[in-house]
Amino acid sequence: MCVGGLSVLLRQALSLQAAGIEEIVLVGVASRPLRGDPRLRIAITEAAEVPPRTDSPALVVPAGAVWNPAPVRRLVRSSVAPVLVAMGPGEAVRVPRTPADVDAATALLLQSLCKPTDGIISRALNRRLSLAITRRLLPPRLTPNQITAVASLFGIAGAGAAYRGGYWNLLAGTMLFQTQSILDGCDGEIARVKYLQSRAGEWFDQAADDVLNIAFLLAVGAALARGGARYAFPVAAVALVSQAVYVTALYAGLAIKTAGRGSVATLRWWVEGRGSSPSRSAARIVGDLTRRDFICFFYFACAVAGRVQAAFAWHAAVIVLSGVVTAVGWLVFSGPEVRAPDEY
Repeated sequence: MCVGGLSVLLRQALSLQAAGIEEIVLVGVASRPLRGDPRLRIAITEAAEVPPRTDSPALVVPAGAVWNPAPVRRLVRSSVAPVLVAMGPGEAVRVPRTPADVDAATALLLQSLCKPTDGIISRALNRRLSLAITRRLLPPRLTPNQITAVASLFGIAGAGAAYRGGYWNLLAGTMLFQTQSILDGCDGEIARVKYLQSRAGEWFDQAADDVLNIAFLLAVGAALARGGARYAFPVAAVALVSQAVYVTALYAGLAIKTAGRGSVATLRWWVEGRGSSPSRSAARIVGDLTRRDFICFFYFACAVAGRVQAAFAWHAAVIVLSGVVTAVGWLVFSGPEVRAPDEY
């Protein structure tokens, strides 16, 4: 039985390995289907019956089950005293036996891909669309890097169309840019649901986004300048310098603080704070308006209204602000903090 492009048994083993389980004991189930998969590094043995309880914590789950990985990670990382825990069928666990069960299990996995760091447009629109696309891309043997490359082509085409200027070209360009933003979620979703995460893939995705962001702003700036907006060139130049500062500070944070991870979501900068105070909620709202998902959608909405210069100005302001925040983060606060795994 396959769910989300993987056999259920392999998915279980990869999920437990990712959660931090050190050994898997298969009771009455052959381990042969798991042998040879390069993703599996966990010790796997076979037994005729459930091993007797020991002083070490253990997690007992039915073979052939599919679950949301997050509760398992939290359970493994908890400080509860050693105990034998059993997980049975319920809201968090599915044992697929029929096509309807497979659909339900797939839906459970896709729902688990929503991230706490998603911005307002991602929560309301992009994630819904990207998950629907991802669901159709799971059976083919597409890699996350291939999806990143395809999404980047939409972004490049969007910048090219926007550079030509004029209402319809800017509208087409912003539509392609928004499409890239939606597809940008699919590579990470496929990586997580198929356990194909890699640091190289994270860096490819992050670098592609950073290049496309500044390329699109420069393209829109060039179009506006040709249309008579004299401010566009100096604004674009300042944004370009600020982008250089931002990526230097960001990549330094990723390389030093996260031991080489390539995902910006792993870092927390000084302006974000902690906790759930009113000021933290306000910071979240303001932060949502600076995220890439909002900027891409804002470009499209402004282009529809014939006011793309408003999105251009906001995009440039966000890039300048990002450069300031990351620079101050290193100069004053010794760089960013690393988020806990359940925070991204």
